[in-house]
Amino acid sequence: MRVKQTNLRCFEFESPDAEEFIEYIKTHEALLKSYVFLLKGRFDAEIDRFLKEGKFVYAWAERSVRLFSRSVSAPVLRSEGGKTLIVRKPVRSGETIRADSDAIFLARVNSGSRIEVSGCVTLLAPLFGMLVCEGGCALLRGIGKGGLLIFHGAVFEERETGLRCFWENGRAEIEEME
Repeated sequence: MRVKQTNLRCFEFESPDAEEFIEYIKTHEALLKSYVFLLKGRFDAEIDRFLKEGKFVYAWAERSVRLFSRSVSAPVLRSEGGKTLIVRKPVRSGETIRADSDAIFLARVNSGSRIEVSGCVTLLAPLFGMLVCEGGCALLRGIGKGGLLIFHGAVFEERETGLRCFWENGRAEIEEME
């Protein structure tokens, strides 16, 4: 027997309309092929048929399903005035951090962790977990194996170079750093 721990990468759809759902999947198919779909709500035969034909991995749930047993927070500090979240210690696997402000991470973000930031984010150590940023900029040192950056819907995976991401004029501007 061979056992391997992996991070589950999942898209959750709640009570999807068949036509809208199928159009969404066709539009984003290249990105979505490597994800599991969790469909909540009433079973729809048309969606089921479409997903089987496309060989997608998915599950139906009649009621709300909780994929993570708990949400914990890493030790954090607030900057002067409380406007920037500063995380000094590594973000451990299973931890979730949500910040409705700018955030600075000074240590590693481990596999299995999740960070959601509505402001700008700076990460001075490797990213091995998931970082979702909807702010004006994201500066990262690099993305390690299994790491994932989602910046305004643009998805970035493993890379040794750093990234500078800026949200300008309604679109993402991405630059690689040495």
